[in-house]
Amino acid sequence: QVNLNGWSWRQQTRRDLLRRRDRDRINAGLTFFYRVMPKTSLLFEFVRGSIEYLHDPSGRQSLNSVEQRYLLGVTWDITGLTRGTVKVGSVEKDFEADSRQRFNGLSWDVAIQWAPLSYSHFQLTTFAATQEPFGLSNFIDERSVGLSWLHAWSDRVDSQVRGQFIREDYEPNIRRDKTWLLTTQLNYAIQRLWQVGFKFDHQQRNSSNERLDFSRRIFSLLIKSSF
Repeated sequence: QVNLNGWSWRQQTRRDLLRRRDRDRINAGLTFFYRVMPKTSLLFEFVRGSIEYLHDPSGRQSLNSVEQRYLLGVTWDITGLTRGTVKVGSVEKDFEADSRQRFNGLSWDVAIQWAPLSYSHFQLTTFAATQEPFGLSNFIDERSVGLSWLHAWSDRVDSQVRGQFIREDYEPNIRRDKTWLLTTQLNYAIQRLWQVGFKFDHQQRNSSNERLDFSRRIFSLLIKSSF
């Protein structure tokens, strides 16, 4: 399996100060599968990402880099019960500027869904990846784990609950953020074409830099129409 994707980031506000965040990224990857059972396969994945900043200073300050991920894993799909993909390996990040230290670390990507009942689903997701910085750091070493539950209480009523924990280390040793996210949503189908929902979002971040701590709560009323 061949994977090729790319995206561009453009800062639209405060261009005078924030345009240095503008960047392009291109990812190219290969995934090889080896079937060991009718619904289970082993896999090997290689992904190479090239990150280029549009207004990046040259020489020792450049943030341009190349990332490479090597992952081994397994994927399965047991119809009506569980399915998932588990990939574990390493990531390398090599900067164009010699003054920025090369990074080697652990990487993983896990998504497992369990359906004990046809109308009730649990999903576990966790990953470790590098992210681009928004400040003075070289990069962000991010770890995340999340658990969600989707349940249909009747033909008209269903609910969703999701919790997530994110740890972000701004390297080299600038700061560490820990963020907790909670989302709950209750939906009611008034009729076949209309649905109303109530949603609550809570986000709390604790940072090694206390000035960056914050907490946020959002209540939403959702109305959905399908024609």
